[in-house]
Amino acid sequence: MAQVGSADVPAPAPLARERGWSPRLILSLISLVVLLEALTMSYSMISTGLPDIMAHFRTDQGGWVQTAFLLVAAVISPTLGKIAT
Repeated sequence: MAQVGSADVPAPAPLARERGWSPRLILSLISLVVLLEALTMSYSMISTGLPDIMAHFRTDQGGWVQTAFLLVAAVISPTLGKIAT
């Protein structure tokens, strides 16, 4: 026999954790901004100084320096990201 009024009532959903600005999130965002600014500044320094360096050494092979710089940055960035986690 079925009992009247004893239907299974679903349990209330657990309360979601507060979704605010945690210190870890703030530190991660600051680190990301600093990293991007450092990368931008270093690329600007290479681009600005390279013509003088090329003139000093009387060469026209400056494109290789920029290519090498960008390749190293592309390899190191994910590596540092993995180490950071």
